[in-house]
Amino acid sequence: MSNKKLDFHSINNAAVANIYIVIAHLGLQGRTQGNWFTALNPKRDDKKPGSFVINLRTGKWKDYALADAYGDLIALVAYIKDYSQKHAAEELARILGV
Repeated sequence: MSNKKLDFHSINNAAVANIYIVIAHLGLQGRTQGNWFTALNPKRDDKKPGSFVINLRTGKWKDYALADAYGDLIALVAYIKDYSQKHAAEELARILGV
């Protein structure tokens, strides 16, 4: 990425607007129920969907089985891929053309 300053807010807004692209990019498989996408958490030995959810309207996600697993879509990419927030934002900016 160039030396320009990352606009985390704009990148996250673009990610929310293209949330299914982000979900596919992360390889998450699950189901949609209303405004929620429910999947298995690929970071732990998750046996059944239910505790790992993404709000499709806001992009906020949470794993209710873990106290510290939650955030926006940049944080989700960082969490799933073991990236820093900066690296996750750069990756989202690249794949979304921001």
